[in-house]
Amino acid sequence: MENKINCSAATVSLLAKRREEFRPGFTTWVIENWRLYVAFENEAMQIIKTGRRHYSARTIGEYLRHHTATREVTGQYKLNDHTIPDMARLFALRNPQHAGLFEFRGSPNRPRPCHAQSYPNMDNGVAA
Repeated sequence: MENKINCSAATVSLLAKRREEFRPGFTTWVIENWRLYVAFENEAMQIIKTGRRHYSARTIGEYLRHHTATREVTGQYKLNDHTIPDMARLFALRNPQHAGLFEFRGSPNRPRPCHAQSYPNMDNGVAA
C-alpha cells in the first residue's frame, strides 16, 4: 500500500492566485510531485530549527536530488534546477514567518521588486 500525500486545495488556490511568480507548469509539477515539495519544506524547517536565518534553497534541492536518485529505480530526476527556486517561493508563501530564509533573484518574468513587495520580510529581494 502506497502512502500518498496530496497537495491541499489551499495550496492549489495560493498557486493560482500568485501564478505570475512561478514558472509555467510548476503548479502541475508540484501537484504531481507533492511529496518532493513536502520533503523540501521539512528540510527547510530543520535548517530553521538549527537557528539559521538564511540558507540556500539550491543546497536543499541538491540534497533531495541525491536522496531521490539513490532511492528511486526510475532513473528520472523529478527535481531539476528550474524547480528549486519555485519550491523556495512556495515555501515563503506558505510560511510567511520564514520568508527571509531564501534569497530570491529576479528574472525576465520575475523582477526583484515584485518579490520585495510580495514578501514583507524582504528588502529589495534580499532577506532582511
